[in-house]
Amino acid sequence: MTDAEYNKWSDPKNWDDGPWVNEPGMELIEFEYKGRRCFLKRDGTGAWCGYVAIKIDSPYVSCENRIKLVVHGDATYCSNSFRGIPEIEGHVMLAFMCNNSGDFSPLSFTFQQQYLNRLSESARDLLRTKTDYEKKGPVYRTLEFATNELRSMVDQMEDPDDNKGSVCK
Repeated sequence: MTDAEYNKWSDPKNWDDGPWVNEPGMELIEFEYKGRRCFLKRDGTGAWCGYVAIKIDSPYVSCENRIKLVVHGDATYCSNSFRGIPEIEGHVMLAFMCNNSGDFSPLSFTFQQQYLNRLSESARDLLRTKTDYEKKGPVYRTLEFATNELRSMVDQMEDPDDNKGSVCK
């Protein structure tokens, strides 16, 4: 995919309608929770990613401790620079993403709809019965879901004995 194509498809105005239509677009959302700076941002497919700033010497920088956190898709990143996420001196970002197996994003949904539209009506009907998102298929993880997961991750870091905070189902 060229840069121009990527820029076109990562623009929310080019996404099909879905549960994301009343949510913010690609802008960064920043808030503080329990004294920690938290960020939510969509990836290139429109899926939400959550980030929390942790001190560089935090025990959660270690993969061994990070895997103890119960968060959607696991705590997957630990870095001090992400596109669009501010760098905070003496901190790194611990993150999770909502673009895992079993998830779908605005862009994946849009591409699926375009693919279905190219097929004959009988082929579309057959595929719709096998990929009906409303019944058994992948799930769109909303901004509310991602915010709750981010708060849960912070709660678990505040209380290491609380590993039941995830709202994942």
